[in-house]
Amino acid sequence: MAGILCCCFVVLAVVLFGVHAEHNHGDGDELTLNHDFARSTTPLLFPEEVHEWAHLVGDDRSNAVRNLFLSADNGLDAVGEPVGGAGDGQLTVGEIARRLSQVDAERMHLDAQAHLAELDKNTDGLLELSEVAGKDAMLAKRFAAADFNRDTYLSGDEVVAFFHPLAEVRMAPAAAAEMFLHLDTSRDGRLQRREIPVVPSTESSWLDRIGDAEVDGDGDVSGKELAHWLKSHAANRAVAHATDLLNEADTDKDGVIEVDELVVSQIAFVGQGFAESDAHDEL
Repeated sequence: MAGILCCCFVVLAVVLFGVHAEHNHGDGDELTLNHDFARSTTPLLFPEEVHEWAHLVGDDRSNAVRNLFLSADNGLDAVGEPVGGAGDGQLTVGEIARRLSQVDAERMHLDAQAHLAELDKNTDGLLELSEVAGKDAMLAKRFAAADFNRDTYLSGDEVVAFFHPLAEVRMAPAAAAEMFLHLDTSRDGRLQRREIPVVPSTESSWLDRIGDAEVDGDGDVSGKELAHWLKSHAANRAVAHATDLLNEADTDKDGVIEVDELVVSQIAFVGQGFAESDAHDEL
């Protein structure tokens, strides 16, 4: 069971803050944590495409980038609603966000299914409380939050929500509760600045943004404020990521990405390994 369960906001301590955190169960199994905020190095590639793209060079690479551009230039927004502009040779924030959302959904689905296969002791294709939580009260609460239809087991999107709670709007209250359990060292129900470990600026800008959750002016973040902020983050994460990518690639600052800009900024969209293959080919 080691290395499977992603205990939502201990995640922050593990990945952003470099603090080792775990749950220890009576059977000695260690439940280590994944990090939902970590961004993929190949954000526009579906999992099955990554290996193939890592070996593309020369004209094959250029053609692949252009084909990717054409597939994303579909006139859809982040949630798949048509907004016009399909095939106009320009990628908008909405079109990029739509591709990001689809790729993220596929990655999380595959990840959740892999965890389910390892934890599903009775091989019924369902995740039961006894298979994941043991005596861990917080994991039990997260399980209950992910059980959207209240049938006492998790299936489909519920399994994904359990392992990736930061990506699901309905999991925001449970995610906030987990964060407070591990970071609210004063146990006063408020997250103070001194309770958030400092990380190098190169690691992530997320730490700076957590202050946005504070809205009542007292300088601390309450559970309610954090849950509201996390809900907003889950709903808008693809658009926020797409905006970052567009700002990086939009060299002429016209608010959209043309195919040549995508080619120039391809590392941000399809990963470092892709460019390394080309560099190796040139040698």
